[in-house]
Amino acid sequence: MSSITLRNLTNSLLPPPITVDWNDGNSTVHTYNTARKVAHFVKQVFCFFLSLAISPLTLAYDFTACVLRKRQAPKPTPDIQPPPPSWPPDKRGYACSLFQTSGVGTRYSATPGLRGRADWDQWMDNPRHVIHPEGFDYRDFFIDILTNPDPYIAMLKEQNANAHRFSLEWSVIEPEPGQYDEHAIELYRTFIRKLEENGIEPSVTLNHFVLPQWFINQGGFQRLDNVDLYLRFAKQMLTTFPDVREWWSFNELGVLGFQRMREVFPTDIPEGSSTRARVHAAGLTTMHMLIAHCKLTEYARAHAPRQTIGVTHQWLKFDTETGNPLEKTIAKVLTSLSFQPVYDFFKTGSFRWAFPFMANIRFRIPPSV
Repeated sequence: MSSITLRNLTNSLLPPPITVDWNDGNSTVHTYNTARKVAHFVKQVFCFFLSLAISPLTLAYDFTACVLRKRQAPKPTPDIQPPPPSWPPDKRGYACSLFQTSGVGTRYSATPGLRGRADWDQWMDNPRHVIHPEGFDYRDFFIDILTNPDPYIAMLKEQNANAHRFSLEWSVIEPEPGQYDEHAIELYRTFIRKLEENGIEPSVTLNHFVLPQWFINQGGFQRLDNVDLYLRFAKQMLTTFPDVREWWSFNELGVLGFQRMREVFPTDIPEGSSTRARVHAAGLTTMHMLIAHCKLTEYARAHAPRQTIGVTHQWLKFDTETGNPLEKTIAKVLTSLSFQPVYDFFKTGSFRWAFPFMANIRFRIPPSV
């Protein structure tokens, strides 16, 4: 089964949709009331059996179309040679999360005097999440970069880096809602200044797989209204560090929802939830982060035109080892559960997270935006 047949059957098994409209930067959520949900299920049952009834015709069409595509002559390749890549590139360097390198936001932080706690703080203590061999201590792996950045920057220079991407750890900069830690901010100011003094351009990620525990306690990115909490922090950071020109709203946001769904990263719904709940939650998280990115981009255009906002690259798909049909099917499903919806959104402005019986979430930016 492929193409029209599979699409018809899949669409007839989707739950009632949650649709978010973009209205001049304001997000409006449309959900179904009980009556509309009943009507939706009745319609879906009818469409399912209708799709089954006409499946012999659609399967024949799918097969014919597949054969014709294979018989078509390949399109001629234009005789245009791409320009040779410049080497070395203008910007070269490394990327890190200060949580990953220094444990910032946890009780194991190598940087003293930071009081905020991230969602990883308690998650890391559970051996089911991270293997703890005998004698294991996180402090053996974390290094203090912020207190004395000089050795770290010297290492970057030895590698001929002239750019460095790192994270502002939200949990320690805003340890409580609306309260900013000047000590943490000053540590980052010093780090940024010393990078610039050594000819290394700072590139800042506002969120790199780590969220404040207080934000998670308030529902995290499961709730649309919490987008404003992220935006409050992001706007404050653009103002606090005006010399930084290159900003990233999120690091590989397609990965975050996927890893939470697998319960590899700290979850924003109860751990051990059903597969349906986890797939649905991953869709909401991804959509709300995309909305946050769009709102932040609009803000920067209007109020901080010298600062650019982007999202970092992500894997584009799961690949296969041998290319057999089973592997291809699994790879396609995993790709649709992680990277494809985000990739499609940045190509088309339309986000769709649709899986039979589990999720039907939609968000679209008008072409004029």
